[in-house]
Amino acid sequence: MSIMELNGGSVIAMVGKDCVAIASDLRLGNQALGISSNFQKIFPITDRIYLGLPGLATDVTTLRERFRFRVNMYTIKEEREIEPETFAHLVSSTLYEHRFGPYFIEPVIAGLSKTPAGGLKPFIAATDLIGCLNFAKDFVVAGTASSKLFGVAEGLWEPDLEPEDLFETISQTLLNAVDRDAYSGWGAVVHVITKDKVITRTLKVLRYHDARARNGSLSLPPSPMPERKVGRRFWVPLVLVIGTVTSLLFVARIKQRNHFDLRPTPALAPTVNVRRSSHSSFQDFASAACPPGKLKIHNSPENLYFQARFIACANVSTAYCFIQDDDYFIYPEIIHAMRARISALPEATAAIHLLPPHEHLSSSLRTILTSPSSSRLHTSFAWLGHGALIPRSRAPAFLELMAQLGMSDAEMKMADNFWSVLANSVPEVWFDQGVELGGGTAFTVGTEGEERNRRFITRAGEYLDAILRDSLKGIERLYTHTAPVLQPPKNPIAHAACLGVPCVLSTNIALLPGNITRAAQSATEMLALETSNLALLGPALQAHYVAHPPSAAVDGQAGTAFCSPGGARAGDTIALDLLVPITQGGWRNVEMVWLVDRRTEALLRGSAWESSVDGIQWIYNDEGVRCIDTDLSAAGAEVEGGLRECSVPFSPDANSARAFRARLRGDGEGGRGWCVYELWMRGAYPAYVVVPWPPAITPPPSPSHRPSSPYHGRPDCSSYIPTDPLLLFHIRFLHTMILNVAKRAAVPALRAANINAQVVRNISVQNILHGSPEAREAGDLESQQHSKLVARGKYLHGFEIHKVKPDQSEAYKKAAEGYYAAIKDDPALHVKLSGSWETIVGEQDTFLHILEYENYKGYDKTTQMIRDSPHAAAYKAMLPFLNARSSQLTQEFAFFPTAPPHEEGGIFELRSYQLKAGALLEWEHAWRSGIEARRKFVEPVGAWFSQVGRLHQVHHLWQYPDLATRKETREKAWQVDGWAETVSKTSQMAKFMDSFIMSPLPFSPLK
Repeated sequence: MSIMELNGGSVIAMVGKDCVAIASDLRLGNQALGISSNFQKIFPITDRIYLGLPGLATDVTTLRERFRFRVNMYTIKEEREIEPETFAHLVSSTLYEHRFGPYFIEPVIAGLSKTPAGGLKPFIAATDLIGCLNFAKDFVVAGTASSKLFGVAEGLWEPDLEPEDLFETISQTLLNAVDRDAYSGWGAVVHVITKDKVITRTLKVLRYHDARARNGSLSLPPSPMPERKVGRRFWVPLVLVIGTVTSLLFVARIKQRNHFDLRPTPALAPTVNVRRSSHSSFQDFASAACPPGKLKIHNSPENLYFQARFIACANVSTAYCFIQDDDYFIYPEIIHAMRARISALPEATAAIHLLPPHEHLSSSLRTILTSPSSSRLHTSFAWLGHGALIPRSRAPAFLELMAQLGMSDAEMKMADNFWSVLANSVPEVWFDQGVELGGGTAFTVGTEGEERNRRFITRAGEYLDAILRDSLKGIERLYTHTAPVLQPPKNPIAHAACLGVPCVLSTNIALLPGNITRAAQSATEMLALETSNLALLGPALQAHYVAHPPSAAVDGQAGTAFCSPGGARAGDTIALDLLVPITQGGWRNVEMVWLVDRRTEALLRGSAWESSVDGIQWIYNDEGVRCIDTDLSAAGAEVEGGLRECSVPFSPDANSARAFRARLRGDGEGGRGWCVYELWMRGAYPAYVVVPWPPAITPPPSPSHRPSSPYHGRPDCSSYIPTDPLLLFHIRFLHTMILNVAKRAAVPALRAANINAQVVRNISVQNILHGSPEAREAGDLESQQHSKLVARGKYLHGFEIHKVKPDQSEAYKKAAEGYYAAIKDDPALHVKLSGSWETIVGEQDTFLHILEYENYKGYDKTTQMIRDSPHAAAYKAMLPFLNARSSQLTQEFAFFPTAPPHEEGGIFELRSYQLKAGALLEWEHAWRSGIEARRKFVEPVGAWFSQVGRLHQVHHLWQYPDLATRKETREKAWQVDGWAETVSKTSQMAKFMDSFIMSPLPFSPLK
């Protein structure tokens, strides 16, 4: 037996985005015998450093005090707080001092260290028993569950996790790993260190009966609800608890799934065996292939009905709970979209509900936004069974409120009827794309069920009125939001989840007429308010609301449409939010595509087009709308000449945006309203199209509608893939997995190649990087490793450096113009002159010329033609003026293309770096991440790395009006987060650096 297994214990630390987390289990044992369930193994060293000490318990106590003493001595002597890196070396040296009789401890250090610019960056490290340090950029583990922690962390950890997501990830990693280790467990403690605070949470392993005992009031007597007959299907609420949603398992990462078996015991059941026969087991879910540790089953001793889903949610470790009934199917991408959206909502009132159109209408008509006597009343009603995402923290608060109010057993079990009403906040309700699975009728449906629902909803209103009266006396209760809403929204936003990929359609178009009232004296008037509003709405508008919801515009079916009930008004918006920047998914050159009738086409032509990085601030897009005919028509619709496909390209400036919208400038003529049959984004992407075209509709055979197959090459950005959504999920799942593996196993800078079939490079394009189609084809076949990973790979740039005799500079300039200007203007050579410069600060009398060739074959061909042409004599005419000359063949970095020819005046700065061998890829990745800080103040001219000649060299070129501006610009860049860290990292990879200030020669294309 290893001495480390005597007391047991495990610790893990993980890196996030500007944060770091460290977690440990709480068990103290004597081998297999448990001694304590609250043994701390993590200790604060400073406000930004935490130390984990798994191992022998006596050594934990000893080293904790020893490190406390040494850190205090360091602070007294140095008169400053110790940094994580320094503390890691202090730990290492302390352990190494006792290497011949070591402490049986494997320390883990986590903290935030200062950067040269004054910011903070995550730091983690671990050591073995004698202090050998292990620095990592993702996670470190220690203790008896190390091997399990490694395996789980490899599957769950992702870069740039936010603090809440990092907490979920490290919690799930630790809990799943210690479940498989006999020497660790019994709960956990997690510390998340951010720049502002340290969040500490304790995770306890609670079983079902523990939850009932702890919540006293939740222990209920036999149910008064009606019994069901043996063999009859019962509506079983499921609780799907999810954390960070990523493309790990059918798009949505399932963190944990708690299934409560709530089937009632038959009234005449004579023995407990009958009850056991109705219990759920893991075998019932065997076909789902749910990974071990993600599925937990709780068999209730009695039927708790809807109360059980909140008990389940209150006793999990994830931040959010997804709830749905078992007779509905929710697409994974919709759960993904809900998870991305809810993080932007205030936690105190956060909730997203999915509802079919008829239930959405009911919720809208029941909404109370204000009261003539008090603006504290602002509530609504929404079911959870069609799919709802709620914060985990809200569930225990809701259960405690129900207990405080002294609710009856029947009311507790019908908790769904109280959830949204008692919150006293209008939840965000989306039109859903859910699929009703059928299989029976729920007991809440029918005359008896509807009457029961009305009774409990009214009772919820009575409770809410009492809570609001208490709030006026200064008595506040958990869960209920009692703050007044001074100005309710004038035009509520309607949301609809997309089918196919995670995105959300949002519109402020009025779906209800203006005579709908939302004022009430009491929350008990909610149902009466709905009845009166239905009468105002009328049967025709009710049917329109259900038949043409916003979700019909993003369901992948051209046979359905979202149509506004009234005429279009100035300020109407329809937006599509992809939830993440398009560049994060590898997209570029996106278009917003609409399938509309001719009346709506006129509205689109009168709209402004905008993009946004946050959905709040919008940037105007100069591009206009372009429409073409299709062969598609909508049955039963008044469509003149069939449907039209209208598209609006967004400028490259919108590549960092995530949301795109149309905003109507003026009212529609003649009361014309909106009717959108389909809406999606289209762009250059290597693996799949955003929205799959439905199999039942054949796309028109026009150039922009080329039918394609996912197995036939790579579809371009305008191809529709006629496949069902499930196949699309598999394609997206495999594509995401391949990219993730490539990023983790190869190089962080590796990116999916973008496709743009319409890019044509010729001499008329305003870009200095021209080239023929043959050159592009040959460039795509380059097999050099650096080209594939960091370079554009299609063009070769030659650096020609001439050191001129000091007294021959003017003569040299004339001779150089005779040669370089001539070859630039000779179309037969297929060579371009990027620029020519003279050094004015740096190595004097030095001239630089940068030529562009069409890959290596183009270089060979061009140089051979020059040797056999009159240009050779012009080149030889320069030689008498030279002291030395050198050349180098380079390639551009993929993220840093050379600027087109321009004349802006000023000076150029060439910065050259001699890197350590093998450091190029790491240098490129570090520089890529920080270059945006410089781009905010000055656009780069170009960046290259050497391939032939002096190797391991990197050059980048900048242009400034003068040296004073250069100084100001660089100082501003140092104040932006990211640049200082980039300089710190890249400087460690370089042997030496040079900076040359240069002036362009008269014939240089770049001036």
